[in-house]
Amino acid sequence: MFKVIKKWFKKDDGTDLKRVRVTSSGAFYMKSEDLFHDSKKTLELIEKLDKSIANYMKRKSRNLDSAV
Repeated sequence: MFKVIKKWFKKDDGTDLKRVRVTSSGAFYMKSEDLFHDSKKTLELIEKLDKSIANYMKRKSRNLDSAV
C-alpha cells in the first residue's frame, strides 16, 4: 500500500495539478498569477485544464448512466 501512495505522490509532483483549484460546487479555476505570467505556459495550462474538465465530465456522465 505504501508503494502505491508513494507512486501517487511521485506522479503528482510532475504535474500542474497543484495550480488547479476546485470549488465545492465542482467548478475549476486557476490563480491569475499562474495563468498570465508566461503566455506559452498559459496556453499549455489552459489546454490541460480543458482536458481535465472533459475527462471529469466524461466520468461524471458514465456514473450517471450507470446509476439509471
